[in-house]
Amino acid sequence: MAEIRRGKRCDHDVTAAILATSIGGTNRTGIMYGANLSGTLLNKYLTSLVNNGLLHKVEREGKILYTPTEKGLTFLAKYRDIQRIYPTKTKQH
Repeated sequence: MAEIRRGKRCDHDVTAAILATSIGGTNRTGIMYGANLSGTLLNKYLTSLVNNGLLHKVEREGKILYTPTEKGLTFLAKYRDIQRIYPTKTKQH
């Protein structure tokens, strides 16, 4: 089970925020603001999520966008189910 933290989000919370923000295709800036991340953390998470098959990097009309993969959408659905059963003080996505 993930460690419960007060005042900070765990990796699962950040991952869910990124996946939720990227539905429909979102650029880096949109994800950074939507998930409330610094540029450094954004780079870390985008690389990890793409490498682990949760996020897909696509080019549309000359712009780089990120969209959740099927695996990413499954993660997000299960994350939301867990949040409904066991809510935390962090914002739900």
